[in-house]
Amino acid sequence: MYLHYLSVRNSGPVRQLDLEFTFNEDDTPIPHVLVGRNGSGKTNILSIVADALMQGASSAFSDVLAPMGVGKSYFRILGGPTTTYQETYGVSVLKFREASQTIFFHEKSGEIDSDLARTTLPEVMHEGITWSGSAPSKAVQLDDDRARNIFENGVYVYFPSSRSEKPSWFNEGSIITDNFDLKDQYRQNLGRPLFVEHGIEDFAQWLLGVLTESRLAVDPVLFDAGETSEVLLRADTTVYSTATRTLGLANQILQTVMDDESATFVWAGRKNARKVGVISESGLLAAGLDSLSGGQATLLALFGTMLRYADAAELEPETVPGIVVVDELDAHMHIDLQLRSLPKLISLFPKIQFILSSHSPFFALGMERQFSASGVRVFELSSRMPVSAEAYQEFQNALNAFRETERFGEVVQQAVQSGNRPVVFVAGQTDLRYFQTASNLLGYPDLSIMFDWIGKDDPLGGSFTGDASLDQMLKFLKANPSFPARTVVIVYDCDAKARRESFQSVHVLPLIEVPGAHCEKGIENLLPSSVFTADVFDTTERKTGYGATNTIRSLNKALLCERVCGNEAQASTFANFAGVLAEIDTIVQGGTEPEPG
Repeated sequence: MYLHYLSVRNSGPVRQLDLEFTFNEDDTPIPHVLVGRNGSGKTNILSIVADALMQGASSAFSDVLAPMGVGKSYFRILGGPTTTYQETYGVSVLKFREASQTIFFHEKSGEIDSDLARTTLPEVMHEGITWSGSAPSKAVQLDDDRARNIFENGVYVYFPSSRSEKPSWFNEGSIITDNFDLKDQYRQNLGRPLFVEHGIEDFAQWLLGVLTESRLAVDPVLFDAGETSEVLLRADTTVYSTATRTLGLANQILQTVMDDESATFVWAGRKNARKVGVISESGLLAAGLDSLSGGQATLLALFGTMLRYADAAELEPETVPGIVVVDELDAHMHIDLQLRSLPKLISLFPKIQFILSSHSPFFALGMERQFSASGVRVFELSSRMPVSAEAYQEFQNALNAFRETERFGEVVQQAVQSGNRPVVFVAGQTDLRYFQTASNLLGYPDLSIMFDWIGKDDPLGGSFTGDASLDQMLKFLKANPSFPARTVVIVYDCDAKARRESFQSVHVLPLIEVPGAHCEKGIENLLPSSVFTADVFDTTERKTGYGATNTIRSLNKALLCERVCGNEAQASTFANFAGVLAEIDTIVQGGTEPEPG
């Protein structure tokens, strides 16, 4: 069973939404990701889908929804807080298809009869308008036998945003410890909760049975020579074959989560309270599943639950159908898990319809990378339009910020670890040229090759310039104190208001302002007034709109630098560089470090 169409009117923050779900040419479902700012209605929409599944399954099974009187409790409250503020009614109709048959679900409250509903809902949903009068109504067109066939032979589950897994440091106290699942199976019980907040413990209990069935039985055998040896004597080949296949699938999920192709689940021993551990070629990765990181445990709970439900249906992940609804899928997960692991894990269940919500640009981009732009549908709730991951502005802004931060870290790492000799970082390309020229003219030729600027080797064009980039570099080095394996000096312009300081092998030197200089800011403050001739300034005229013109005179820094540092460069021009060069020379020679300011 798959969801094909959804129409919502006046439900929570969503006043109107008509969403058609798309499929591949072979009729396999395309993953759908709902995006949008907080308050746009993502959780509300997903809860309606989950409600339809709950109502459908409860038609045949008594362990899905709690009993209330002669009926069952509703998963979603009907009316009241679920109706849009100041609206007189709310209605939602969902159209599912199972094989060639159509299944409708509806919930409606307030002043809307079937005639009014037909004027506000699209014609494709009219068949699902089955209520009469204006009384509140909630129903799914599904009889017991069809419900039993659908939910016993597929994976249907809702993971809310409130899901979490207990870490190993949490004192479980009165919480039940891991045991084998000893619950009797009754025909009226589905045995697979559709609402799953915590999945790692149930997955571990199920995995204990898989590990047990995949172990071969051995017995001692007496040989002619009188020696006894243990050899394979008996095994239920059908059970063993099925269990090892299932264990292999569980390990495949684990390896994707851990990004380790050798990671496997192991029996930790009967004296180990956690029972199930994780090992790899590099050794023990986790003594118990509660020792995994929050993101890893969340992923394992999600896809381990799906594998467990597929196993209960006696189907493989690549063949099991179903609907999996996950709210805030990226919650608790590192960027790498969102970008790499999640899309790969979703691809293991190609016949499950994933209906998801996310705030993460990395997950959306990872999905497009795994399935192609046409193989995933990202739907922006605020605009009611499908978008690409990069077209969604909130995603793009976050991605750009991450790319800049990640790239800057890579540039810093490359710069500080690219050699053994000391390095002196300045704010930009012209600063570099000035200091190199001054070093050669003032008797410090060895220093000239030590100067560098942080953006010089950036493959995307050297965009990291100025004192702001030096600030970011300083923060990066403070956060990674073991990073620089050589002496690093960071020289700030006089107007940067930097503080003189030293830590590990890093030294910060702010330039001292030259009073009365032609320029009050930048490296140009160290230059004499005589170099600032009229031809190193650019003039731009701008009309004010009131019949006048403003003339803007700006320094052409590149031209000035070329003029001052060219073939006719003179030592006298760089007299104000002498003090800082002497101080840098002392530091790189292993002398006195600068006193903190």
